[in-house]
Amino acid sequence: SSARIVVDERCNTLEDIRLFAGAKAAHLIQIKTPDVGSLADTARAVLLCKENKVGAYVGGSCTETDLSAQASVHISMATQADMMLAKPGMGVDEAFSIVGNEQNRLLAMLNRRRAQNENVG
Repeated sequence: SSARIVVDERCNTLEDIRLFAGAKAAHLIQIKTPDVGSLADTARAVLLCKENKVGAYVGGSCTETDLSAQASVHISMATQADMMLAKPGMGVDEAFSIVGNEQNRLLAMLNRRRAQNENVG
């Protein structure tokens, strides 16, 4: 079957993520930045999932802001998370716009830096 199991509501702390990932108890683990405690712990959680060959899904809660969504994009891309939630809130259009725009902005910045480094070297 192509159905995948995602650990969500019972996996809230960095220690929970360590246990679920270590046991390979699901295909994906949703990592909620407000629940794990910080952006640094979100990055650690993604890396724990990667170490254990479990998918890392940087999710969140409905109470996050546009700034936390933008920061999550940077963490997700830096750690190569498998998925990220379009957030904040329950709306779709706004969340896709905020996360999509930040992804595009970050990729443009990275491409510009790469081009500058190639011109220097």
